[in-house]
Amino acid sequence: MEGPALLRLLKDGRIRGAGLDVFHLEPPVDEWEKELVNLPNGTTVVTCHIGAETRQAQKRASIEIAERIKTEATRFQGTG
Repeated sequence: MEGPALLRLLKDGRIRGAGLDVFHLEPPVDEWEKELVNLPNGTTVVTCHIGAETRQAQKRASIEIAERIKTEATRFQGTG
């Protein structure tokens, strides 16, 4: 969802709350982002990009990293 649209919906009461995990820059720098994270009464719950901190996500990331290392090692061996 587009951030400014989310802010409008929250302020209008059409959405009661939002949980957010990541912004394009952290901490938020755009004015609409600052307003979004400072809405009153727990309207928004904001974390500092920790949505991937689950066992399943960490396992997937570990496998992906290992596969990338293997690919690069194979490519490196082919150039030697």
